[in-house]
Amino acid sequence: MTFAHVASGGPAASVVDLAREPDIRLGPAKIRPSRRELVVEGRRVRLEPRVMQVLVALTAAHGGVVSREELIERCWKGRIVGEDAVYRCIQQLRRLAAQEPAFCIETIARVGYRLTAIDACAAESRRRSMPPRRGLLGWLSRRLRPA
Repeated sequence: MTFAHVASGGPAASVVDLAREPDIRLGPAKIRPSRRELVVEGRRVRLEPRVMQVLVALTAAHGGVVSREELIERCWKGRIVGEDAVYRCIQQLRRLAAQEPAFCIETIARVGYRLTAIDACAAESRRRSMPPRRGLLGWLSRRLRPA
């Protein structure tokens, strides 16, 4: 698993401020928070601000588990939000990971979420073995393609 901050950032428990977050290397991917981009093998995918905040918060844990409460504190500034808000962001990141296999997000029951990087060899192997997408995943992958 490879996590590397390209520049130094703030404390791990602070609110995620995308404009001030450094670029992050995550396996074969580069996360560019200030541009809300994930770059994998030259392909760029633009993320919604809240989804990018969740990705940055999970990455900052360096493979550790991040609780739902911590995600709400860091990404929603502690505001009261429904459970579906965090779940929606996690689902969007999982869909992105299916399209651009650079990471995966594991749910740790009753604890939180853990992001793990997939090395470049595993990513390439996984991409080649995936069948063509149809249905909802195909529609989403076409919608998430970079412009």
